[in-house]
Amino acid sequence: VFLCFHLFLLIYAQQFLIVYYLFMMVYLLPSAPLILTVPIMIYGAVLASLLGATIARCYAGQFNKQSKRLALFGAIIFVVSDSILAINKFSFPIPMAKTLIMVTYYTAQTLLTMSSEFDLLRGHTKKIF
Repeated sequence: VFLCFHLFLLIYAQQFLIVYYLFMMVYLLPSAPLILTVPIMIYGAVLASLLGATIARCYAGQFNKQSKRLALFGAIIFVVSDSILAINKFSFPIPMAKTLIMVTYYTAQTLLTMSSEFDLLRGHTKKIF
């Protein structure tokens, strides 16, 4: 039952990411310069993949729970930061966009760094060499 519940959440999260990606593309592409259509689509797919991989990492057994949470919150906030950036750039101006973008960006980077440091300091990573 526990495994089925987590599998359900993982599938639901993947579906949400697909819907979010499609929504952002439908929202951003009509107002973006034509030459940027493909790069925007690729970058959006990379962002969705980043968040999807972080969600999947939450179900991987080899990482510490605190590290998983920090990485997940960092990835979510990073996607929010880039979404604000894209909407502000291609759709409509967002009040205080620069401040919102920088605060969310640095918060995300801090959480992601803390996540990796958390595992490194506690010896939860595999040695490469």
